[in-house]
Amino acid sequence: YLGRIEAVIGGLQAAFVEIGEARSGFLALPEVRPLSEPDANNDIGDYLSEGDLVLVQVLRDPEEDKGAKLTTRIGLSGRDLVFLPGGKGFSISRRISDNDDRRRLNALMEVVSGSGEGGFIARTAAVDAEEKDLSAEVERLRRGWSEIMLLREKAVAPGCLFQDVELAWRALREHGGPNLQSIIVDDPEVFFRMRTFAETEAPDLLDIIKRYAGAEPLFVTEGIEEMIDGALDPYVPLACGGNIVISEMPALTAIDVNAGSANYGSREQTAFEVNKEAAREIAKQTRLRNLSGTLVIDFISMRRHENRQDLCEGFR
Repeated sequence: YLGRIEAVIGGLQAAFVEIGEARSGFLALPEVRPLSEPDANNDIGDYLSEGDLVLVQVLRDPEEDKGAKLTTRIGLSGRDLVFLPGGKGFSISRRISDNDDRRRLNALMEVVSGSGEGGFIARTAAVDAEEKDLSAEVERLRRGWSEIMLLREKAVAPGCLFQDVELAWRALREHGGPNLQSIIVDDPEVFFRMRTFAETEAPDLLDIIKRYAGAEPLFVTEGIEEMIDGALDPYVPLACGGNIVISEMPALTAIDVNAGSANYGSREQTAFEVNKEAAREIAKQTRLRNLSGTLVIDFISMRRHENRQDLCEGFR
């Protein structure tokens, strides 16, 4: 978005940015500092003033009464690379741990990134990429950024300059890889557009994009709707007979652990065993539901210090 600074709040070290949506976006100081000075000790007023025009990207969509969370550290994602217009050089995803893979990618990135504008991050998907794939993506991403800059020159703030591809395309880009066996699509229009997208962005996936032609919708046939409902149910049963209840609120997520029908003899041992199983399930649910921010967990009370210590150690 090309936004306009609506207000700079020194006490919050943040600014509110008019971006042309129903609510203004929120831009915090760490997202304003240039990539070259990430830990600078300064004030948001050193960078922004009311009425300034600023190019921002959405980090988190608006939710309930909160506007979108914004950043000035723009990043354009491709299948194998992320282009950082304000960055320099390149880096390799930490998830690529094999030293041989990292050395190979370092050598390739030295060649394909060249001396042009911006920096790059080689994503995990790049581990199997060839030089021609990376070179083509470098060119696409830089060309995309040039197009955004041209739009900015003509745009009237506030307004949207660029929108990422829709969800089905992002899934293809983010999760396509050598281990993917098939992509099944039950919407003929989406199927056609996904194949068109794959021809330029992920040609190796073309052969595994398949059209579903069943009588019922795909999600009904495979029971996926039912699984989604179950996955997002606030009540999560535990194998031991206990349960956890997850309550998401604007300021925090509260998770309550209950013994239910679990019985391990004594009350203390029951509490300990249920809490241990709950801790593992809570870790799983946190990833499944993409929970973040403040999480408050109300475990079953335990009297023995060593039990409390063991439970805490399990989180480390």
